[in-house]
Amino acid sequence: MENYNKYISEYKELLQKSVIQKTYNYLIKYVMNLKVYLEKSLLNKYSFGNVSLGYMNFTYFPFFNEYLRDRKLRFGIRQTTET
Repeated sequence: MENYNKYISEYKELLQKSVIQKTYNYLIKYVMNLKVYLEKSLLNKYSFGNVSLGYMNFTYFPFFNEYLRDRKLRFGIRQTTET
């Protein structure tokens, strides 16, 4: 069985010793600001959903117009940290 206590301990150490938390907060704010910018720029063309924080490795938000909504489709902008 995996040792989750060890994983949590290592996770806490990484958060204290590195810039992970600051970088994560920066990326979230960037995506939120991008959504606000696009909402203002494309107000008459698209509706926007909420920013979903997902997991630490991605954040996204959907947007759509009436054509897409009628077909139960959406576009999405996703920020990912995976390579």
